[in-house]
Amino acid sequence: MLFDQDEYKLELEEILERFKLELSKIRSGKASISVFQKIQVESYGTFMGLTAVAKVIVDGPMSVKLEVWDKSNVTSVIEALEKVDLGARISQEGNIIRINFIPLTEEDRKEKADKIIPKLLNEFLTRAREIRRDYNDKVKSLDKVSEDDQERSYEKIQEILKEYEGEFESAAKNKKLELLTL
Repeated sequence: MLFDQDEYKLELEEILERFKLELSKIRSGKASISVFQKIQVESYGTFMGLTAVAKVIVDGPMSVKLEVWDKSNVTSVIEALEKVDLGARISQEGNIIRINFIPLTEEDRKEKADKIIPKLLNEFLTRAREIRRDYNDKVKSLDKVSEDDQERSYEKIQEILKEYEGEFESAAKNKKLELLTL
C-alpha cells in the first residue's frame, strides 16, 4: 500500500475513543461510574482525576457515593462536581459525598436521542472523513506511482473508514437504546 495502514487506523481509533467519551458524558438518567472518570479535581496544587482522590460506588440505580480518601479534598471534589452538569443533587456527610441523580423526563431522553447524539455522530464522522481525505491527498501527491496502485490505496482507505463508520454508528445506537430504555 502507498500509505501506513496502522497509522491511519490509529488516527481513526483515537477519534472513535473521543466519540465514545463524549457519548459517556451524555446522562441517561441512571447512575454510572463512567460519568466520573474524566472529572478533574484540584488537589495539593495540581489537577487529578476524581478517581485518584475518591472511591466511586454506585449506590443504587439513581445514586452514587464517593468516599474521599483525604478529608481536605472534600471541598475540591464538591467544587469539581458542581462545575459538571450532572443533573443531580449533591450532599456531604464527612468524607462521604452522595450524588442523587434527578430522573430524566421522556422529553429530555428523546431530545438527547434524536438531536444531540446524531449531531455528535455527524461531527465525529466528519472528523474521520477529513482524515480519509488527508490520506487520499498523500497518496495522490506521490510521484512515479501507477494509477492502479493509487486506486487500490484509495479503495483500501475507504474500506477501513467504512469499518470505523460502522463502529461509530453502533456506539451511537447503543447510547440511544440506553437513553430510551427505562
